[in-house]
This record gives sequence, C-alpha cells and structure tokens, in this order.
Amino acid sequence: MYRGAVPHYIAKMDRGRIWGPNGAVISPDNKLVWDMSQEPCVPRQHPIFRQTELPMPEYMPLTLGNATYNSAANYFFWMVEVLARIELWRSKGIEIDKYVINKRVRSFQWETLQTLGIPEERLIECHKDLHIQARQLVLTPVVAYTGQVSKWICDLLRIKLGPPPGTKRDPFYEKIYVSRAGATHRHVHNEQELNAYLAEKGFVTIHCDRYTVAEQAYIFSSAKTVIAPHGAALTNLVFCQPGTKVIELFSPNWVRHTYWVISTHCRLEYYRLIGKQAELENPTEFQRIIDDIRIDWDNLHDVIQQAGVL
Repeated sequence: MYRGAVPHYIAKMDRGRIWGPNGAVISPDNKLVWDMSQEPCVPRQHPIFRQTELPMPEYMPLTLGNATYNSAANYFFWMVEVLARIELWRSKGIEIDKYVINKRVRSFQWETLQTLGIPEERLIECHKDLHIQARQLVLTPVVAYTGQVSKWICDLLRIKLGPPPGTKRDPFYEKIYVSRAGATHRHVHNEQELNAYLAEKGFVTIHCDRYTVAEQAYIFSSAKTVIAPHGAALTNLVFCQPGTKVIELFSPNWVRHTYWVISTHCRLEYYRLIGKQAELENPTEFQRIIDDIRIDWDNLHDVIQQAGVL
C-alpha cells in the first residue's frame, strides 16, 4: 500500500554560498551540502572537488532561495522540484529577495515562471563561474529523484498552472497517445504502426514538445484515456480529471513508479504495460534508462481491454 511521499523541509543557512552551473551549496565552514547539491554521481565525485580553486565569492546582502537542480531542463524535474520549492516557500510566507535557478534553456521554464508571476529581477541564473555568498540561504532538499512526488505538489501544479475550474473538456482529446518521437531516447518501436492501431480506436497522437504548458494542461484535462511511454510528459497527469484512465508503457529494463504515485494522488485509474526484453548484455544504468520500448500487440490489446477503453 502506498503510504506517502518523502517529506520536504525548509532550512535556513546564514552566509551560505552557491557555486557553479547547478548551484551547489557550500556551508560557512566549507562543507558541500549534498542534500542541496546532488549530481548524477556519488558525493566524492561532485564536480566541485575537481576544482583547484574557486573564485572569490560575491557577497549579496540578501535572502536567496536556492531552487536549483541538475536536471532542471527536464520538464518533470522543473515542475516538481524547481517550481514546487518556490511555491512552497511562497505559501509559507517566507520572504525571499531572489531565487537562484539553473540557466533556462527550455521555453516551458520561461512560461511557467511568468505564469507564477515571478519577475526577471527576482531571479539569479547559475553559470560555471557563479560563486555567491548570501546573507541567508533558504533551502529545501530535492526529493523527486526518488519518484515519490508529494500530493501537495500535484495539487499546487494543477491549481497554479492548470485550466480554471469548470473548463469544458474538448472531446477531440478524449483519447490521447503521447508520443516520444521528438525525444532523444526511449522511443517506442514501430510507433507508426502503433499510431495507426490506436487511431482506429479513436486515439489522437500528441507531441507535447509542440505545445505550451497551458495547452498541454488543457489537453490532459480533456482526456479520459491517456496512453504513453514512460517519460516527463506524463507530469501532465496532474491536470487530468479524476477517473481518467492511464496506460503507461515501459521497457523491462527501466520500470519506475513515479507516475503511478501521481495517478494515485490525482485519483486516476492506472495501468502499466511492460514491453519485450531488449537484448542488452550487462547494461549500465544509463543504457537501461534510455532503452527503447518494444510492445507486444496482443499484450497491448489485453491491457486496453482490461482498462475498458475498447
């Protein structure tokens, strides 16, 4: 039984420092604060330990909120880590002069900050030469990498970024298949055949990277059935209405519970289909993450039928 997500907490650090492109946090006694500085490596391999020296820090007599994350350019992590932390602090009435974020490289980063009413003058973007010391840092550790997204994050994203309550569903998007054709990895084999198969059953294929966040929110709020390979676009499940059917497609080399957790919080009807085993010999974790998805047609038909979509 699902018992809830990893809790967030809020800490304050006087005269703490932020360094580098991903906003590593350094304590006043020169210790790396790993909870706030995680990279895809073990702590002793953090990039800061490869520096022979750091530039002198620029002192800022301000309260800074560190909302950085090494994967902030990913839609999922941007939404559930960066935006969630900023809104957590705002909801608690914590006064922050400026927010420290990763360099923005995706349109959804600009759009969502604008939607939340955060002006440019309240932002500091990280870069490789950044080294600042604040009068006070406000810190909340990252937790979404565990896949345990808190319910309050789902509620927050729906309220702040979703369509207004009472928005009428568009029947065109009643059944959607979310494609990863535009992604660099984790593609679905024979997706053209899959699109044709699903089109016969009334599904519309959606490429989320072609839409604004507001448009994605409207599409998912209109959907009654969502079929999608595992990927960040399923963050949009937070916008679905209760009772929406979700069928998530996986490679057997990379099965995560992230979107089942979100579906549980949002009262969605969740199903999963694990595809055929790929021929990988002693795969690395990265190879498992990017592995393509090979779907058995009979199994797909069975899951769709089980979900009551046919």
